[in-house]
Amino acid sequence: VTVADRGVERCGIVTFRANQLPAEAFQQALAIRQINTSIVPFSANPVSTHQRATPTLLRASLHYYNTLQEIERFVAELKTLLY
Repeated sequence: VTVADRGVERCGIVTFRANQLPAEAFQQALAIRQINTSIVPFSANPVSTHQRATPTLLRASLHYYNTLQEIERFVAELKTLLY
């Protein structure tokens, strides 16, 4: 997984991609596992896209109500799908 976020301060909203699956297929596979993510097309940030080629990304938006177990499950599902 390649994290696309480049800000100095990090937060729970993470945009990423994986070479193994296109973002749309990745999102569908996670949805089947009841994990919600969003598609972020390259056009969503034209300034950043102009500076560097950015493929369609996937966004996971963690929030204060997400438990450690949910985060661990998300990571485990990523590993299952990608390895």
